[in-house]
Amino acid sequence: MQLEKVPTTTAFLSGKEYLYFSGTSYLGAAALPEFQELLFKAIQKWGVSYGSSRSANIKLAIYQRGETYLANFLQTEAAVTVSSGTLAGQFAIKILDTFVDAFYFMPKTHPAILPKMRCLFLMIRN
Repeated sequence: MQLEKVPTTTAFLSGKEYLYFSGTSYLGAAALPEFQELLFKAIQKWGVSYGSSRSANIKLAIYQRGETYLANFLQTEAAVTVSSGTLAGQFAIKILDTFVDAFYFMPKTHPAILPKMRCLFLMIRN
């Protein structure tokens, strides 16, 4: 399926409208003018790409500010952000693995949160 513009929560295909909840903007945020304006302002300040990390000798303050905001919003002691759902899943499983005895998962679970042996099996099998 190819679209001619970014979808919101609907997409038009062959002149017919369909509900669309997928991709990295499954809530349609990328097409909202308010979100775009915030994004444009952030790009002007922070640039479009900065290949750095929290452990670099020069760090952008936005990492800490964003995580502090998130922790306050969630009313937690601290928060951490990562760059993808896959990394978030791997991070969560690695942390949970230090204090649980077993993991249970449903068929077709995302590979990022499968136990190590099962994930290895999927990689070999596919």
